Formats: sequence, structure tokens, C-alpha cells
Amino acid sequence: MTEEQIIGMIDHFGDAVNRAILAGFDGVEIHGANTYLIQQFFSPHSNRRTDKWGGDIEKRTTFPLAILEKAKQVANAHQMPEFIIGYRFSPEEIEEPGIRFEETMFLLDKLAQSGLDYFHFSMGNYARNSIVNPEDKEPLIRKFHALKSENVAKVPVIGVGGIAQRKDADAALEQGYDMVSIGKGFLVEPTWAKKAMDNEVCAEFADIAQQQALMIPTPLWEIMDYMIIDSAAEALKHQRIKELQSVEIKFEPGEYTAYGYGHNGKLPVTVSFSEDKILDISVDSSKESDGIANPAFERIPQQILDGQTLNIDVISGATVSSQAVLDGVSNAVDLAGATQKHCVVKHVKRLSGQPKSSKTP
Repeated sequence: MTEEQIIGMIDHFGDAVNRAILAGFDGVEIHGANTYLIQQFFSPHSNRRTDKWGGDIEKRTTFPLAILEKAKQVANAHQMPEFIIGYRFSPEEIEEPGIRFEETMFLLDKLAQSGLDYFHFSMGNYARNSIVNPEDKEPLIRKFHALKSENVAKVPVIGVGGIAQRKDADAALEQGYDMVSIGKGFLVEPTWAKKAMDNEVCAEFADIAQQQALMIPTPLWEIMDYMIIDSAAEALKHQRIKELQSVEIKFEPGEYTAYGYGHNGKLPVTVSFSEDKILDISVDSSKESDGIANPAFERIPQQILDGQTLNIDVISGATVSSQAVLDGVSNAVDLAGATQKHCVVKHVKRLSGQPKSSKTP
């Protein structure tokens, strides 16, 4: 971008704030996450400029700070000191060079000094640990509190991701977030807040026939595949599974670790067996990038456990991750020396059209 284009882009952000105010919104959130433009300017991976807009970490904060200042100027021009301005950020980048958590805390301190109303983590799960150092299991929110400056400590922080029920929100608040953000939950449960306050169970999936009732536009509905179930088809499948389960199956009891192949190489899957049942499935997804694949690591194991079968549909948008989990469990079944598995486990896998990965040992 030329200098003129950069200044013009900052003005565009100001125009957006102006439209939000005219439309009657209470505030805006500056989207400095998910590798969009603002994050690109802060990232040493994408920003290789040598002028005032890039270079060392101080210069790489210039664009985000300019966006925040422009937003505040527009709100002040409307004489709206109460207009809320927040900032969403991705805490790390896995690339080398890339944003590291300590660098993010440097940026947040600069933003806090300038003045804003809240910070918003952008993560697939509120309890996420480092994607750069996955062996470090400390949740990033705890690192945030350990490293926060006096300026950052004055700004509330929002957690997001993996909050499906009231208990998840409570757990996030206990970990150190001041507020939580609910996205997917509201799509399938429009009364999520009331149900959570009343300690009622909230829906986590929508039925395929609910699109109109939930008032979800088709483009959004089409990318919500992993959150949509076909109740009628599920009932038929469960009936078929029950019939298949009448065939006796025997395992060598114990815990076995096998592998599928995810986006970043081997995906370890540890499976516990009794003589006749899969008892537990643990997926080590620490080397996988955080994002839309997360439901595969949570939903696929639970479906296998519930149905005691690998006849599981892969999750749209997370096909590779879904298949990696299925392959890992399948190979653990082999290690457990299952008898009659071709009648039950392998057979139902073939019914679903999911071939076993030949790459997995």
C-alpha cells in the first residue's frame, strides 16, 4: 500500500464508525484479529515495510493505533463520549516470524494508553493455550493476567470460544475473563441468555428443518454444516448401529495411542478399551491450528463413544481433522486386537464411505 492508500484506509474505518453511530449502534469493535488488515500491519510475518508503518514492533503498532484514534475522533465529533470502542485480537501467530504473546501484550499496552473500552480475545476456545509452544499448557488468559501492564489491567477483557452452556461461561469467568462472548450458541439457541440465567440446557445443534424458524440466511446456514443435524436421518442411522451392535466384539483391555494425519502432521489419538467397549478417546490437537477444526476434536470422539461406531459423518469445513480422528481411533482398534471388528467397526466405516488412511502406522 502507498502512503496515500494507508491514509485513505484509515479514513474508511472512520467512515464505518460514523455509519454505525448514525445507524444507532452503541459501539464498534475494531477487528485486529484473524489475519485481516489490522493484524497484517502488526505482524512481522506480513509487514516487511521499512517506512513508519513497519519494521520494529513500535512502528508495527502505528496502523492499529491510528485506527483507534480515528474511531475516537468520529465518536467525539458526534459528542458521544459514551460510545463503546473495543479491540479484538489474535494472541499469537504460528508463522515464523510471527506475532508472539509478549508482542501482543506490548500492543495491548499501547492501545490501553490511548484509551478504549475493552479487549476481546479471538480464539476457538476460551481455555486455549499457546499454539506456538503447545507443550506449555498454561491457558493464555492466565498469561494475560501475569503479563498485563497497569494500563491493560484497567481494561475489561472478553473471552470467547467453546461456550455452549452456562457452566462454560462460569468456567471462563473463573479463569479470569471479565465477560464472555457467545456466537455459535445464539445461532442455534436464540434464547441462550435466558436459558443460561435459568440454568437450563441450551441447544448446541440445529435441526436441518429449523433454518426458517431460526431466521438464518442461506449463506450463513451453508457454513454452519457442522452445527446442523438431520434428526430423521440420525434416527435411521442409530437404528442401523443398534443392529450392527448385536454382533459381539472383543478388545484387549487397556489404553492405546495411534495416529491419524491432520493439517500439521501426525495427530495422536489415545483410546481406552474395556473387553467389549470403547471407554474414552483423547485427541492431542496441540499441534493443530486453532479454528474451525476444533469441533472435530470434540464432537467426533463423543459421537464415537455414544454410538460405539466409526460410522460418523465428518464435519463440514473440518474434513481433514475429522478424518484424522476417525483414522486414529480405527488404528487404536487394530492395536487393541479387536475380534469381529470387520463385522462392526470396519464395516460401518465402509458404509459411511470413509476409507482408512494407508499413511497411518
